[in-house]
Amino acid sequence: MRKSIVLFAIAFFFSTCLFAQQPTTPQATKQAANCTQVLRLARAVYEQGRLHELQALLDDCLKGAVGSTNGFQTVQEKVDAYRLLCLAYIYLEEPAEADKAMLNLLNTDHFFELNPTDPAEFQALYGTFRTQPIFSFGAKAGPNMTFAHLTSNYYVLSKSLGHGKYTPGVSFSAAGFAEKEFFPSVKKTNPLRWTTVRAELFFQLKSFKIKNEAASVFGSAPAFVATKYEEKSTSTWLDLNFMARYQFLKDKSIWNPYIGVGPGISLLLGSKINPAKVERTRL
Repeated sequence: MRKSIVLFAIAFFFSTCLFAQQPTTPQATKQAANCTQVLRLARAVYEQGRLHELQALLDDCLKGAVGSTNGFQTVQEKVDAYRLLCLAYIYLEEPAEADKAMLNLLNTDHFFELNPTDPAEFQALYGTFRTQPIFSFGAKAGPNMTFAHLTSNYYVLSKSLGHGKYTPGVSFSAAGFAEKEFFPSVKKTNPLRWTTVRAELFFQLKSFKIKNEAASVFGSAPAFVATKYEEKSTSTWLDLNFMARYQFLKDKSIWNPYIGVGPGISLLLGSKINPAKVERTRL
């Protein structure tokens, strides 16, 4: 009896040691860690040359939405994961899978740029994809303010001279635009790198108010009646602008200021003056 107990204890001890020495599989580690930790593990697996394990290791995290509990927390993490997969498939000589991983990378980050330290094979594969847009388009809308500039002064009543007041008006503008970057492949030190040609089509409403305390006179002496009025001038315009646009501080992620210079054509579609208030007073 004692001999059986001793043999059982020895067998249990060796089986426990053997189980403890077994390496943890990537799948087990993945289930116990979040995707950020999985990405760290994937980098270690890649450095160790266990390239065939990467797809299974990263698969669940790549299928999850960015920021979700079963996905990567940032777009950059997802880009790094696709980069590792792409490199792995390149070295495993599976070009179709490498192309697929590169395409997923570019779809995740449309503005992905190579790092000079990237392997030559990776840079060569990147060069087979068109990464620059054929052209860009968009729309913009917002308020505008019109200031009237007086060029000639006409009046009927002598006392009306100098009583005209022009108040800026706030209206609405909307535009569509298309632009083309002509020098996307030159070096970053080249000043033409961030130069684009843009065409804009604007629809604009412009308005301002006119006010005169003594605009005209009616009747005869001694019963002159002066007209006091306030009116609103509204006009509709269609503007076509062409410009060469240079965008400096391109690498800034928040602010991308630019300078644009070019000709513009304005077409007046209509104009009217709406009387808002008319009063007559006896002088």
